[in-house]
Amino acid sequence: MSHRSEEKSFQQSEIETSYKLVKEDLENPQQGETMKQCFLTRQSRYQPQVKLWEYDLPEKDNIQEFKPRALFLNSLTEEYCELPQFYPYLWGGMWFPSLLTFLCSFAPFSLFYMLLLDGNFLKWLPGIIMFFLGWLLLMSLAYYMFKVYLLHPREIPIRLNRKRKKVYVYQYNKKYNPYAKWTTTVKVHDWQDVYGVITARVGRYDQGYRLTCVVCKPGTKEVIDEFVLVGTIGNIKQLSETWNFCCRYILGMKVPETPYFTGNPTTSEDPARLAKLIKWPLEIDIESRTTPPPKRRRNEKQYLQQEAQPQPED
Repeated sequence: MSHRSEEKSFQQSEIETSYKLVKEDLENPQQGETMKQCFLTRQSRYQPQVKLWEYDLPEKDNIQEFKPRALFLNSLTEEYCELPQFYPYLWGGMWFPSLLTFLCSFAPFSLFYMLLLDGNFLKWLPGIIMFFLGWLLLMSLAYYMFKVYLLHPREIPIRLNRKRKKVYVYQYNKKYNPYAKWTTTVKVHDWQDVYGVITARVGRYDQGYRLTCVVCKPGTKEVIDEFVLVGTIGNIKQLSETWNFCCRYILGMKVPETPYFTGNPTTSEDPARLAKLIKWPLEIDIESRTTPPPKRRRNEKQYLQQEAQPQPED
């Protein structure tokens, strides 16, 4: 079955489900109301429930509903695969509003100069204070937009190591305070504690669904952390296929090497320049891309140090 026919079949099943609810509501209002209440009050298997949760994806041992295929894919080897998560910012559009805000912040200086010529400085002191506060706010906004454009990575990588059965989540901690230091962290999770859910996004510029992974305490369904595996798109089927891809890859099963899309959909800039914004810690970078040594627990640190050393040329 082709991809287009699969997509049509999936959409048809969604239409049939909605039609069934409407038909039941018209023919048997009481039964229809019961069905709607069950739909609206459904809950996730993983508690506390993540924000804007829609439904849980199949467990790792029940992933046959959709064919496996990644939406985007940076690299795929026997040891690891790397999936990018893109941010829907208007990167090129950051320059103009930040520059415009910066220039506008100096416009009121002419008014400030006229107030000083009046000679009665104390009379205008409250207005002068408000002027400086507004000017500082505009300058901070311009600096924030410049900082987002220059420092924020266009894509955030997530690595799945097949041999170690671990997930390495790269996170860029952007803050609304432009003068604070924006840091990066890498979280490492055991794959057996990671589960997939679909979450919804409702907003002016960010509408659709996300593939969100919840991290539970070992052996339980208690959520202790979460991260986004695939950013907002409108196709739930493709999110389910990406989850199927990840599950099959970790299990050592064959997966398609070609994703749905290639390249970065949010920018056309040089990939080499963008790659410089991603700085994995050296040991984590090596660990996430390699097979563990035979005596892993005892020799892991020494093994990573040896891998980090440059190899002599022949």
